Amino acid sequence: RWLSPQQKINTTPTIMFGIKLIALAAAIHGPGSTALDVSAVGCHPAWVGGASYSEGDLVSRIKATKTVTTKILPCTSGTDCVDGKRMSKETKTVSRTSNYECIEPGWCGSSAYDPAGPFGSMAWEEKGGKCSGTAMATN
Repeated sequence: RWLSPQQKINTTPTIMFGIKLIALAAAIHGPGSTALDVSAVGCHPAWVGGASYSEGDLVSRIKATKTVTTKILPCTSGTDCVDGKRMSKETKTVSRTSNYECIEPGWCGSSAYDPAGPFGSMAWEEKGGKCSGTAMATN
């Protein structure tokens, strides 16, 4: 679409404002960070299995994610060396703490519905991605 010179002038402040916000976010959070990596949110008290929770209660829980990478490496000898190649498996576990809100009070304290477990999303809703430190108390 063709824009008149006046229309082009009117869009410049909006574009510059967006660029300034991006630059400000980068300056605050440092190089290499992204919006998803920012951990300005404090962690609520840790989830306790068997405790009684009400709808809306907030907890934190560590969730570990394991990845296995298989590589084929060159080799010259050994029982695992076949045709000059061997397989190497690397396991990496990444842990991250997140906040969760209880959405099914009858299930929230059950270990079957651990917030970081396979059925946790049936009783808990993850809130805001990763957290660090301690959440500020709200009145």
